Amino acid sequence: MIDPAVAKGYKLVSDTTKNADGTSAIVFGKDADTNLDFTITLAHDFKTTEKAVKETITYQDQQQKPVATPVTKTMNFATVTDQVTQDAVTYSNPAATGTPELDVTGRPTDANWTVYQDGNPLAFAAVKNPTVAGMHAASTTDPAKDLTQTTAQVITPESTDVTVVVTYVADTTTGGGGDNNGGGNVTPPTTGPTAGGGAAIVKPGKKPVTTPKAPVKVVTPKAEGDQAAVVTAGGQGAKVQPLATPVKRVQSRKTPVNLAQGKAELPQTNEQWGSSLALVGLALLGSLVGLAGWKKREH
Repeated sequence: MIDPAVAKGYKLVSDTTKNADGTSAIVFGKDADTNLDFTITLAHDFKTTEKAVKETITYQDQQQKPVATPVTKTMNFATVTDQVTQDAVTYSNPAATGTPELDVTGRPTDANWTVYQDGNPLAFAAVKNPTVAGMHAASTTDPAKDLTQTTAQVITPESTDVTVVVTYVADTTTGGGGDNNGGGNVTPPTTGPTAGGGAAIVKPGKKPVTTPKAPVKVVTPKAEGDQAAVVTAGGQGAKVQPLATPVKRVQSRKTPVNLAQGKAELPQTNEQWGSSLALVGLALLGSLVGLAGWKKREH
């Protein structure tokens, strides 16, 4: 019988004291040729501890909706410990799908399992950020803060899972009109329209111009086919209103319009007509007086 203290940490490889069906192969006899030699083969037992470290990279928009296919990588570690000596060796394999099978010496039979050396950490390779139509990467949780890629991530058997989130936003569109997809800054014009153009630009922040109490409409003539503007003075300030129909160029009157008085002064037609009649009457009276004097000198 195997001593339990010796057997601790070992595993049975073979035992000739038993038949294949498990029955005892030991036969006692008196003959000298009776085989009394039996062999029990033991080997070191090994315990395997596995650990998988995963890297997950997701690509999302500002509403946390995916915009590209995520990237997932896995590095598998297997630590094999000799149960007799308690020596441990760690192996790594990025393509493993299960527990490694060991030979009698405790080495994995799959050559893809390689010995991991302390002080020589492994790393997940860098992954370039995907191109998303109409969007660009704006932020990342990668400590390197590289917006073009997720940099190489160093890992060891003691590492935890690596998670990187890359957030995309819509590309910035500048210019007027239309939907700028949430990213544009539209700069308003700083100068008024050119001659013959449409409405005038009124800049905010200026004090209103004082206008006379009685409203006066001033028509600004424009070339035929253009729009004219009617400026109505009075109230809180001037309002610019486009005319519904084009107007023809109109010659301005010689008599000026006095805006300060709030009304247009027109010449008095009746007074001028009366003055003209008075002058004609005086002229006729003078002619009659001269004619009478001339008649007297003849007589």
